[in-house]
Amino acid sequence: MNASLRPMALGEIFDRTLNIYRASFWRLVIAWSLVAVAMAAVLLGDVFGFHLSTAMNSRNQGQRLLWSLLVGLIYFHLGALLSSFVVPAVVLHTSDAVLGRRRSGRQALAECFRRCLRFAWLGFLRVAFAVAAEVAGFALVVALFAISSALGSPNPRGWNAFFILMPLFVAVAAFLWLVACTSLAFPVSVLEDRPAWTSIRRGWTMSRGSRWRIIFAWLSLFAAFSISLGLLQWAVRWTLSFVYWRMHVHYPTAVYSVMPIIANTCFSAATGPAFPVFLTLIYYDQRIRKEGFDIEWMMQSAGMTEPMQEPAPVAPAPASVPVEELGA
Repeated sequence: MNASLRPMALGEIFDRTLNIYRASFWRLVIAWSLVAVAMAAVLLGDVFGFHLSTAMNSRNQGQRLLWSLLVGLIYFHLGALLSSFVVPAVVLHTSDAVLGRRRSGRQALAECFRRCLRFAWLGFLRVAFAVAAEVAGFALVVALFAISSALGSPNPRGWNAFFILMPLFVAVAAFLWLVACTSLAFPVSVLEDRPAWTSIRRGWTMSRGSRWRIIFAWLSLFAAFSISLGLLQWAVRWTLSFVYWRMHVHYPTAVYSVMPIIANTCFSAATGPAFPVFLTLIYYDQRIRKEGFDIEWMMQSAGMTEPMQEPAPVAPAPASVPVEELGA
């Protein structure tokens, strides 16, 4: 039996994720680079084309902040939708590492594109759940503002902060809960070859008992990667400013907009597969805990789960001849 097929604590899953990530680094990065490059094209189109990020020309700083948040959510969900085409490849590579098998990156991507419509529909459903939580939070903000206007607010600033922070907290909590409940849908769909809605229902059931682990992992990776990306963006902009002002190397102003996007693309390609690898390990951990998958895999590896051969048909016995007929 594979040594990794056993129930694991959260620290062991993180450690196993790192080991798989290092062992399959280039295959994972090449797969995820498809999403990173697609998002880079969208961001470049925003900077040089449709200017969605700067479409809000209001002088109100709060309105501009909310608009930036809305645009960021749009790009976040677009990236999640695009990632639904390559997450299955990460799941397959992780599964191969867990079960001791191996397939090329081309084979994994070919398997993804063979069922791309199913995975796209699954990604759309998960994004729709997240958007529903965000819309509910926004509706709560509007409702509270309407109530405040009708009743009159004795402390406008305090009430405004409450109206923004409380629904935001509710929306974030709902988003994280939905992430935890539906995050195993992709491993289920890929490894068990199930339709999208069936995968969400089975992933929802399978995630029970590990949802806090999934939420903790998502928050930990999000915080670590956000801080790292912020430092990388600062280093890129500082370097560009130093080269321009101190070394007097003049370059087009477009370079100052393009280089951070390139840095973001490289960072996304290198770190994007981490959470799908973790989720695939959680999937196997849950199957081991709830369904005894480690025993099932051991028996399958030993050839003990092959269908039994039906016995060969027995030829019918020759018809017996009565004794009286023999005497005659």
